[in-house]
Amino acid sequence: MSRRIVGIALRISLAAAFLSAVADRFGWWALFGQGSWGSMGAFADYTHQLVPVATGSLLTVIAWASTATETLLGVLLLIGWRPALVGWGTCLVLTIFGTAMAISLGLASPLSYSVFSAASAAAAYAIIGSPSPSRLKRSRIASHSDTTDPEYDRSHRWRDATRELVLVGATAVAAADQPQTAGSIAINVTGAALSNDLLLADTGFIPLASVAGRQDARRIRMTVVPMRLDMLSDQPSVAVLAQGVAESTQLRLMVELTARNPQTGATSVIACEYRSVHLDAQTPRALMDFQPQRAEIE
Repeated sequence: MSRRIVGIALRISLAAAFLSAVADRFGWWALFGQGSWGSMGAFADYTHQLVPVATGSLLTVIAWASTATETLLGVLLLIGWRPALVGWGTCLVLTIFGTAMAISLGLASPLSYSVFSAASAAAAYAIIGSPSPSRLKRSRIASHSDTTDPEYDRSHRWRDATRELVLVGATAVAAADQPQTAGSIAINVTGAALSNDLLLADTGFIPLASVAGRQDARRIRMTVVPMRLDMLSDQPSVAVLAQGVAESTQLRLMVELTARNPQTGATSVIACEYRSVHLDAQTPRALMDFQPQRAEIE
């Protein structure tokens, strides 16, 4: 916590110093009766004192380049972007500026204006913003343990396989081992996102009598909720719920999810097949992981 507070204080103070100097060159401080230069012309004259060999267009380029550099560093410091990189860059610029002042105006000038102190502050900001070896070591250990976790691998593979894909359709293909005359089944696909269970696709209840045998499987269009599949924290689950089933039945089931990439227009069909789903009066519900076994790009 203390490192973070010190880092914020350093970057805000350095950013303020840079942006204040830039504002002075455009005469903005003059509106309040303050400032040293008041215009880019006056700053160019001061730049000539630091770099006597620079004249004409070269002097103009140096004056504007230094102004652009200080503006960029001031903004990057203000937003806290890449602390180590910006910190060391700031330290280098201030060190060059202080050295030029010492050579041209004497050592008292950069010391009186605390230029080298500011350079040291920039170096401290860079060091604070760099991850310590112990933090890097812990990060590598955590990364290694994550990649050897089966659940992490499974969810990571799912997100990679469905990146940018939006669910637009789903189909269930069901076939019964033996014809049934009573009862009905419902098939749904669910997933989890931000610890919330979401219904992705659902068939509603359909009569078991309408589910043909293995030689003539029935395709059932599912109602879907369009959403990005890579938002799921893990691969989905498929549930089959039986209602009013008097006899034991075995289903062969395949669920196909159709998704589209809105950026490219490409359509993917991701399928998962279950060779045997057992349902009876005692076990009217079967819950299975959706493990993609086939993916087609159309």
